[in-house]
Amino acid sequence: MSDEDYIEPLIVESSAVCWTLSMLPRLPVRVLILRHDAVGRDREGKTVAQRALRTAEELGVGEAVVVEERGWSNWRALEQDPPMERFDIVMVRADGLPPDPADAFAPDPRCAELLGGVLEAVTARFWTLDLVVFPEVAEEQDRRAHGLCMQILARGGAPSVRLPPSWELPARDEFLVALFEYALHDAPLPNATERAWDPSLPPPELFLPEGRRHGLDLARLLEDHRSRIQEVATALRIFQREVEASRPEDEEAEERWGAVRDTMTGRQDALGGIRAGCEEIDRDRDPAGWSRLAANVDALRRLEAAVQGDRDRLAAIAASGEAPA
Repeated sequence: MSDEDYIEPLIVESSAVCWTLSMLPRLPVRVLILRHDAVGRDREGKTVAQRALRTAEELGVGEAVVVEERGWSNWRALEQDPPMERFDIVMVRADGLPPDPADAFAPDPRCAELLGGVLEAVTARFWTLDLVVFPEVAEEQDRRAHGLCMQILARGGAPSVRLPPSWELPARDEFLVALFEYALHDAPLPNATERAWDPSLPPPELFLPEGRRHGLDLARLLEDHRSRIQEVATALRIFQREVEASRPEDEEAEERWGAVRDTMTGRQDALGGIRAGCEEIDRDRDPAGWSRLAANVDALRRLEAAVQGDRDRLAAIAASGEAPA
């Protein structure tokens, strides 16, 4: 069966487990574009980065997205100056893959080792492979690209989307920006790929490890945040009872104790605002919510720190012997 007979992206599934997908997502969403210097330094590579940022801003999620572009001269450069920061999406645009010395249609195994190491180091949630090559070498490069994705998948690497070498550059840019947009909508990777793909073109290919969390998985961050809000609410109620039960008899100590007690109303009000904001984000479920979620998560962290400060103050009163045993 030829590629033209398929009406959906091609999917390669594996029993390999990708450990980075088990990690809780974090904000902001970080995107790394690795672009070979020989492939459109001032046009194609930067176009994807600039358009991705513009898309994020148009969706109202600019503050929750970071896009970084890096040029690289060859595959060995990944060993000399590898990126080490966290990146959720890695887009690789290269001018070809070197062959395995023993098989011209297979990639040099060192490429999988180097790129696989980078993907693990940055804890990528998925990556794309985009080979821009001359038509006369497209077939062998196509097979090498397939082999590279298979090798990284087998070693427990992140899911990947491989673009066919026959696509023209404008179509590549359109696909990558659209894939990024649908990922921000938190679509699973197969769904985002299918929606971003122009069916008039040969289909892209997906390589998926075991599990179902193929994408940014931002909804899991929201669910975790909601759970933490409930935990803080429970802890705050317990602490409030502890405060009321520890009222000292000494007048000076009681004044200090009262200052701790008086913070409780403000803490409860702050938690109520955080909960209301989280419920609004959950109700809207649009990309702009990820910017608001980042602020909501930070607000909860500040509240937790403030409550811990209250606990320390209460403990200091007790430790000084000013509170009753």
